[in-house]
Amino acid sequence: MEPKNRVWNIFVVDDGSSIVRAVCRALKRHFSASVTVSAFTDPVMALAKIDASVDILITDHDMPNIKGPELIAGARKKRPEIRAILMSGDETSLRQFRHFGNMPDVVTMEKPYEDEHLIDLVTSLMHT
Repeated sequence: MEPKNRVWNIFVVDDGSSIVRAVCRALKRHFSASVTVSAFTDPVMALAKIDASVDILITDHDMPNIKGPELIAGARKKRPEIRAILMSGDETSLRQFRHFGNMPDVVTMEKPYEDEHLIDLVTSLMHT
């Protein structure tokens, strides 16, 4: 059970700045003081900043330089217990990831998404 006053550190990574802003806005609006949210449009920079304080990584699948699954794998080298949501507007990419991926504990989310779905996924990760 997590402490009631826990503050979750969430990294949001997507090469689309409008997606990053929308995800961050939804998280801050719903979770307010119980999260800190860091936004990145460059996955290389995000990976460089990930440390032991990061609890949840929300990342796009298809990005330049580092794909989402590679970013999650790199993040887990630094923080093995990091929780992750992999999102994509390409249903085929997510289906292939789920079928062939070696990270069965990563939650996937299709774009476009409803804020309520995002919040439900993050809430479930907070309680695992």
